[in-house]
Amino acid sequence: MEIDLDNGLRLGVAFLALVVFIIAVLSYARRRTIRMLLLAIAFGIYVLKGVFLSTDIFLPEQGNLLDSLGVLADAAFLVLVTLAVFRS
Repeated sequence: MEIDLDNGLRLGVAFLALVVFIIAVLSYARRRTIRMLLLAIAFGIYVLKGVFLSTDIFLPEQGNLLDSLGVLADAAFLVLVTLAVFRS
């Protein structure tokens, strides 16, 4: 098992998204706003995307399925962040 630069960066970004997810969840717990809930869900999806893509390190034969899930996660993330930002 060899972790190249690409997979290392994926793991790093997933960890950063996990930190932001935790902050968003704690913020939602304090303020109880829909915006914070949407952001927490969005970053939770981004963390899952990072996990899916990082499993390529351990399951390289599942690459196409994981790439498709990554694209769907990106779309869901963008929709949720957009809703959170533009929600009045």
